[in-house]
Amino acid sequence: MPDRRIKVAVIAGGGVYGVIPCSFLKCVDVSGVDVFGGTSIGGILSLHLAEFGDAGKLYEDFKSNIGSIFERSVMNRFNPFSPKYGAEGIESALQGIFKSTVEHCRGKFVVPALNFKNVSPVVFHNFDSEYWHMDLWKIARATSAAPMYFPPYSENILIDGGILENLPVITTAAMTCKHLGVLPRDLDVFAVGTGMVDQDTSRTNEEVSHYSRLDWAKNLFPILATGGNEMMSELWGGHMGFASFEYFNPVAIDGIMDNVGKIDSIEEKCDLYKGRFVNAWNRFISR
Repeated sequence: MPDRRIKVAVIAGGGVYGVIPCSFLKCVDVSGVDVFGGTSIGGILSLHLAEFGDAGKLYEDFKSNIGSIFERSVMNRFNPFSPKYGAEGIESALQGIFKSTVEHCRGKFVVPALNFKNVSPVVFHNFDSEYWHMDLWKIARATSAAPMYFPPYSENILIDGGILENLPVITTAAMTCKHLGVLPRDLDVFAVGTGMVDQDTSRTNEEVSHYSRLDWAKNLFPILATGGNEMMSELWGGHMGFASFEYFNPVAIDGIMDNVGKIDSIEEKCDLYKGRFVNAWNRFISR
């Protein structure tokens, strides 16, 4: 049994909607968290919190870099066979933020990605020396290489970990238990989402029966990449036997993950829920 319960904070992926956890977390003290986990933008934010331990700096770095990350070049704008955005903007931003290696990261993190070369998960972490000599920015780049938005990273064709688990509650908890020698009942887990998309409940069985393969791909990809596995993580989190589990995700979004122009209006929505977030976070830390 550990001397105290382990605090685990997990952040979902969601592109520009990463402003939601940034807006909430800047209102609280994150120093009591033992392990940060996340994928995609949530992976970048988790690495940032593990490295700097400063949610105010997290918010400022997000706001000052998100525009250059989602900036399209002429080639990307007119080449239908290229990702929507190039690697230059995101890599420049990440290299400017993260200047150290895994070995020197101050806090613990769990950041999954997907090795598309052999179709297997890759879970970056700093519990042992497996990834110690890897640059933090490269992990951030790998976990955020969302298909269609950014090119894959490295010869292993690393892509967005959100394809497998957009809110990696189970992966983060499993790695924490394995490497710290604890059980789920020793963990307090707090998960922060990146918004809820209003679902189209008007579709009928007759309409769906006429879907083409393209229709199915178009409708299923957002569910597989974000909403579906966030839903499963919430379900699993509530039944895994954690000492406590809370999923905070009250903000409604439109699901367009790269529209930087939405950030200010999303922040205004976040203002409505900050009091609730602070109360929930304080309960999590004080348990």
